[in-house]
Amino acid sequence: MAIAAGVDRDTATGCANGLRSVAKRLGVPPALTVRTRRTACGGRARQTHTVYRYTLRQVAQLVAAYKPRKPEFVAAVARIAAFATAA
Repeated sequence: MAIAAGVDRDTATGCANGLRSVAKRLGVPPALTVRTRRTACGGRARQTHTVYRYTLRQVAQLVAAYKPRKPEFVAAVARIAAFATAA
């Protein structure tokens, strides 16, 4: 979500780790999503792969509780908050 909001990759990684720690502190579990694996040949197309993602509402809650110190992360959180509320 941070990359979709226009944050560069290195800052997005650090900011995502901070948001995960906030989610752990607040007890916000990610939503469960099940996706199928796709292959070029279709060999394992019927197997599913469990993936966990945060919804936009959860991200907005986490961003509201996240208070970063680094200026890059502060700017990134502002961009993510604008993206989460606009979508």
